[in-house]
Amino acid sequence: MSAVLGAGAALTGLALVFLGIAVSVLQSYASDVPARVLTRHRSGVWVLLVALAAGVGSIGALVAWLLTEGSDAWYAPGIALFLSELVATLAGATLVIVAILRR
Repeated sequence: MSAVLGAGAALTGLALVFLGIAVSVLQSYASDVPARVLTRHRSGVWVLLVALAAGVGSIGALVAWLLTEGSDAWYAPGIALFLSELVATLAGATLVIVAILRR
């Protein structure tokens, strides 16, 4: 379980990296760019924010699991949040990379 905690923390860091890339790309556009152009980047930002929230929740649940000496109450939420973080990070990173390549 401590390996899942470490993986969750690393994945949260990866989500932050892609979030930083997406925000910097958004800020690089001029103010008169049509909204439809920015929509592709904003969707990636929102998905990565969900991944970040799931990652923080996963870390919290897994630390609580460790502190309660393996309580069953924290096991399933910790794993579920980790898996949702994994899926959201993959989806958000894909959206950001595709939006940058279509630029």
